[in-house]
Amino acid sequence: MKSFSILCLVSCVLFSTGCEKNSTAINNSPQIQLSSSDETCLREIRLTISLVNINLPQTLLITRNQDEITSFQMNQKDTTVIDTGLKPSTDYTYQAFLLQNLQKTLSSSLLTLATMDTTSHEFNWETYTFGNISSSVLLDVFIVDEIPNSHEKRSFPADVKDFLLLQALEIT
Repeated sequence: MKSFSILCLVSCVLFSTGCEKNSTAINNSPQIQLSSSDETCLREIRLTISLVNINLPQTLLITRNQDEITSFQMNQKDTTVIDTGLKPSTDYTYQAFLLQNLQKTLSSSLLTLATMDTTSHEFNWETYTFGNISSSVLLDVFIVDEIPNSHEKRSFPADVKDFLLLQALEIT
């Protein structure tokens, strides 16, 4: 009888504690996700807009610093908007809104981004003349390397200079 009492007591303790349910809540609420790539530009910002648990098509409104900049119909879950004509070295705050009957019904969180600052690179120019001046055409110019110290003058060997310049000039 004593062993039966102990067995009942152990069983009662085990059954009363039960099993813990380890469940995570699934978020099925509609969301507008606003993000940007890591790349920053001097005068533009790329925004990625994602709609989660929202039926399509939907009309969206994008604001910059609380001013409306564009509204459009979104027909897919993800899209990219490029905001151009911005000022260098400036912070901008963006937000996206879902519009229904011209009313804001759902909003994204605020996203603050900054454009790049202008640079102060110093370039040293060298002029070369090839062939008859009237028949030479400049097609393109490109920077080969930055000068590490603005007081140093970097020079290339003659064969490298000729190669680089021939890549940029077409002599007719």
